[in-house]
Amino acid sequence: MRYFFFRLETYFHPPQTDTRALLTTASSTKHIMQQNEHDLAEFKLFTNSKFDPVQVLSRLLQSTNVLDDTELDLETAAKKLHFDAKECTRRIRAITAAHNSELTNNVAVISTYSEHVLQNIVPQANRIETAYQRINNEVVRPYEDATRLQSALKAIHATLALLRGAGIFLLFVRQLQDCEKAHGSSDDPKDALRLAKLIKNFLQIYSHDVLSPHGGPDLTSLEIVRGYQSTVQSKAAKFVSELKTKVVHELGHHTSFNAQKSTLQNNLLALYELDEAQLFVLVEDAIQNSVKVVLVSLLRSLQSQRNLAVNFNDVNLTARSFIASMSGLLDNCTPSSSDQPSAKTLLRRLEDHLGRTEEPSLAGFYWLKMAKLYKKNILAILAKGGPVARNLTNNRLQIVESVQAVFEVPGRDYLVDSLGILSNHQLATAQKELRRNSYCNESTHNKRIHDVQSL
Repeated sequence: MRYFFFRLETYFHPPQTDTRALLTTASSTKHIMQQNEHDLAEFKLFTNSKFDPVQVLSRLLQSTNVLDDTELDLETAAKKLHFDAKECTRRIRAITAAHNSELTNNVAVISTYSEHVLQNIVPQANRIETAYQRINNEVVRPYEDATRLQSALKAIHATLALLRGAGIFLLFVRQLQDCEKAHGSSDDPKDALRLAKLIKNFLQIYSHDVLSPHGGPDLTSLEIVRGYQSTVQSKAAKFVSELKTKVVHELGHHTSFNAQKSTLQNNLLALYELDEAQLFVLVEDAIQNSVKVVLVSLLRSLQSQRNLAVNFNDVNLTARSFIASMSGLLDNCTPSSSDQPSAKTLLRRLEDHLGRTEEPSLAGFYWLKMAKLYKKNILAILAKGGPVARNLTNNRLQIVESVQAVFEVPGRDYLVDSLGILSNHQLATAQKELRRNSYCNESTHNKRIHDVQSL
């Protein structure tokens, strides 16, 4: 590269004799221009660097015409321009004749440099042009072609990705239609779970762009995909409502539902796939309903302590049966979601959910609800007063001993805690609480009368 620039500098460097002649000629030319500069004052309008023929012609016509005339005089302006042209030609000839020797020397120097350029610089420039064309043909153009091909390849890949996503989407549509038909006509309990997973996959297409690659085209830009979204959402809502009805009906038999029933298990798993929170709400409602039913027998024992142990045994057996059935049912259901690969059963997931707010176990949650309702009903009995309330207070120790003898942890601890309000030192606190309770309307009325009388 250094050699190339050295050679280029050599070819561009003019001979010493020609340089001296060029300087002499340039000095002479400058002297001629300075000598004749005052002679060009009248042509200043034409020698201006910002010369505009339209403006010059406009000024010329304005100077050769009268505004009040109805005719436009072009002849006078044309004569003036012809005169100026002849005058310029005459002066050029005069300058040439007066400075003949300087012009001759200048032409000779220019001829010398022209010959130097033609003999030395032009061949080198041609070689440079040839090298540039070679680089352009062998490097630049192939690179530009490759860049265009790469852009075309990206566009092709994007189109193929969109086509692939559309094909998978149509396959899902076909599978969804077939699964809906099978679910309506077949007795296979697994059809509900398959249908729920297909609907969930559809919903993920719209929420997570599953079929759209990172940075690729959005599958929802296709009208067929975008228009099917409302259909899928409608199908999902309808299927969730159907599953809720079936699960509520099955769990409504709180003492006799079958934990091994595959239809119920698959319905629970299907509902978990589509609406996890709704499933937990239904299970909590089922527990609450069972608690209310068992609570009737538990409260019956408070009316009469003769069959206290028998009633407590019945309550304990019924509650344990429900807890065992519900635990077994949920423990036999293991979701296989791709986003939750750990093998957690529905029972474990429910207990994780319950542990965020209350008791982190199904049995503990059951007895906690039971104890709260039990305590509320005891408060109601105490509010009414009478022989039943006195009987409860007098037989508090017997009731507590029976609870400790019959029930197991955690039910025993929760029930004993509820019975603690029967103790003498807690009775006054319980009575104050009753005045604020919605069960004690009569005491609230009496309090208002007392307040009015005090005024």
